[in-house]
Amino acid sequence: MKKANGISMISLIVTILCIILLSSMAIGTGVRYYKESVNKNTANFIALLSSAVSNRYEDSNINTLLYPYLGYYINNSGDFETIFAPKVNEPLSFSDGIWYIIDSPSATSLGIKEANEYIGTIQTGSEDVTVALANYTNGAIYLIEVSSSDIGSLDLSTPNVGGHTHRYILTAPTCTEPMKCADCGYILKEPLGHTYDTISTPTPADDEYHYNKVCTRCGMQGGYESHIFNYTHYETGGEWFHQKTCSVCNYELSGEPCTKVYSLSTDESERAINHIINCYICSHTTTEPHTLSYRYISEALHEIYCTIPQCEYVTAELHSDSNGDDVCDLCGGAIIDYTYPQLLNVSIVNSSATTEEGKFYAKYNDTIKLTFTSDKQMQNLVVTIAGQQLPSTNVTSSDNKNWTATLLLEPAHAILNRLFDFFN
Repeated sequence: MKKANGISMISLIVTILCIILLSSMAIGTGVRYYKESVNKNTANFIALLSSAVSNRYEDSNINTLLYPYLGYYINNSGDFETIFAPKVNEPLSFSDGIWYIIDSPSATSLGIKEANEYIGTIQTGSEDVTVALANYTNGAIYLIEVSSSDIGSLDLSTPNVGGHTHRYILTAPTCTEPMKCADCGYILKEPLGHTYDTISTPTPADDEYHYNKVCTRCGMQGGYESHIFNYTHYETGGEWFHQKTCSVCNYELSGEPCTKVYSLSTDESERAINHIINCYICSHTTTEPHTLSYRYISEALHEIYCTIPQCEYVTAELHSDSNGDDVCDLCGGAIIDYTYPQLLNVSIVNSSATTEEGKFYAKYNDTIKLTFTSDKQMQNLVVTIAGQQLPSTNVTSSDNKNWTATLLLEPAHAILNRLFDFFN
């Protein structure tokens, strides 16, 4: 009897232990199932919210009053990087117009049922609350905890469902302009860029370029190249011009003045007569006679130069004095000649004589007349006859080369045995 009682006690203990073990297993399974259910539901909520955000971006293609991005717009990169991004365990980068905080009312407006089971409501004075950090361009959703101070960084002045409504000027991007929010600068779609087709014949664009491509979308010209000009020389009213014709697109441009460059021949005889004129653009070349002038340099020399300013011809030569007036015939400069004049055709006679023989003798009260010619002009002559210096009134000339001097012999004068004392 005692043995049976012992077996019964053992069976009871084993039974109790089995019940405890089975209860623990059931509780663990239930907890795990509950956690998995909660996690699965949270993942489903995130997936649904991501889909709603993505559809709002992709289906409407534009953020309008009919399809606003719902939530509270994060418009400050500093707040994003210091407050919200650190709450996510992956690197995030800020961009204008795409990051929003979505709370329960915002998610409900996006069509998510029972959103309040996963995220709370933001309002002035809110305590810590779970919200969704949403990227409206790629649909990324992150559930984060925000504090009352975090909430203070958001703009709560606008209706919760309004968020930041992008205001786009263009309904579609162009080749050069994006779809860009006029308020925050967010770019919904980048510029498309030009799509060029090569045209069969290059077309002139302006005086400097032609183009060989055209954008198939907007007609923008492309493939610009500089003209390759050939030149044709012509003259109008004595002035030089050239016409330019592009060898690629046949664009013509006329009326451009030639740029003249003056030079001199290496041949000395040609150099003294002509200068060379060349247009360095169209290469037209001709010769032209110098326009000569003279410039005094010194008592012996003057310069001969071309008066055309661009011509550099200049040379020097001795003065020319064909009439012996000590003034250069060409430059008008004074000439100082340090050689003595030569006297020509000298004659001295007694102009009072009544006979031919008497012309060669003189006595008191006779007038002696001296005539002579100089090979150079002379001025301020001093003439002495019979030791008597004649007054200037007695020495005359009409051209400073042919001279006459007279003297009335008086007793005080030296006696002339012959009329050639002038040379002594």
